[in-house]
Amino acid sequence: LRIDLRGSAYRCDAAGCVAVAKPTSGAEPGAASPDGSRAAFIRDWNLWVRDLATGKETQLTFDGKPDYGYATDNAGWKHTDEAILVWSPDGRFLYSSDEHGSQASVWSWDERTGKAQLRQTLSTLPADFKARNTTAHIAIHPSGRSLWVSNRGHPGIACFRIDRTTGLMTAAGHAPSGGRDCWCFDIDATGRWLIAGNVTGDFLAIYAIDPVSAALTMQPERIPAPFPTCVRMAA
Repeated sequence: LRIDLRGSAYRCDAAGCVAVAKPTSGAEPGAASPDGSRAAFIRDWNLWVRDLATGKETQLTFDGKPDYGYATDNAGWKHTDEAILVWSPDGRFLYSSDEHGSQASVWSWDERTGKAQLRQTLSTLPADFKARNTTAHIAIHPSGRSLWVSNRGHPGIACFRIDRTTGLMTAAGHAPSGGRDCWCFDIDATGRWLIAGNVTGDFLAIYAIDPVSAALTMQPERIPAPFPTCVRMAA
């Protein structure tokens, strides 16, 4: 349970309540772009970008709210200030998911003015899915051609193809996750395999990746894993 009171936040359970520490403005942990020129971070549940050379900050979203923000690390069992998002391999585009809106978005920059532009927002859900859902994790293929977002509610991982010239996404269907709670996944260094954790099913699912079509093909093998909330592939 989270309680917000007079500008302070507290997390409470049966043992009591603990104040949620907020990072000092300007000290939020950020995800740096591949070229090291920018860092994306979360402040007050919204997504921001900081120019690392000048320190200039640009707010990208304005409607984030507690526990349902943009790119927030809000798995339920843990909450951190880390930003869950990805940059394109060339650093020209930033991709994130809107947890409560079940959407994936992409931003770009005008290098002359330094201004950010929201290029596109797409749903992570099929048009006929009406039940409750939140997004959890996002990953981009090393080639920059494909993107995936996990859903918590809908039993599928949303697949997107990417035009590397424009950064725009094209919805490419859903890969069955084997359950309704796929919280996290990771891609191996070769870009051939994706492993996803299914929390309610207590297993890890293995997928073969088609980086061009963004299709994920689930393999018959399943790895037993109790409550797999975080997946990280060894380098």
